[in-house]
Amino acid sequence: MTRHICYVWEQLYCATSSLATSPLGPRERLLDAVLSRVQEVLHPSPTETIPLDIYERLYSLEEELTKSGSFKETIEKMEDREVEKTIDDIVGLFGMVARAYPEELKGQYSLR
Repeated sequence: MTRHICYVWEQLYCATSSLATSPLGPRERLLDAVLSRVQEVLHPSPTETIPLDIYERLYSLEEELTKSGSFKETIEKMEDREVEKTIDDIVGLFGMVARAYPEELKGQYSLR
C-alpha cells in the first residue's frame, strides 16, 4: 500500500467520523467535512499508485462538488437530497478504500 492511499483513508475516515457525529445540520456537516478533509484527497497524482475504481470515484466526487463553482457554492445550491447523496458517496468511498486494503489498515484507528 502506498503512503498516499493511507492518507486518503485517513482523511476519509476523519470526514466520515465528522459527518456521523457533528451536531451541525447535514449541509453544514458536508461543507465542514469537504473543506477540512475531503478536498485534501481529490487530486491524486497520476504517479501515485491508487486503484482505478477509487481514482474514478474521487474524480466523480470532485466533479459533483464543483459543478456550481467552489465547494461552498456548490453545496449551498444543492437540494437536500443531493446533500444526503453526497454524504453517502463520501461514506461509500471510505468503505471502498477500507475494503481494498483491509490488512494494511487494520488497527489504524479505533472507534471511540
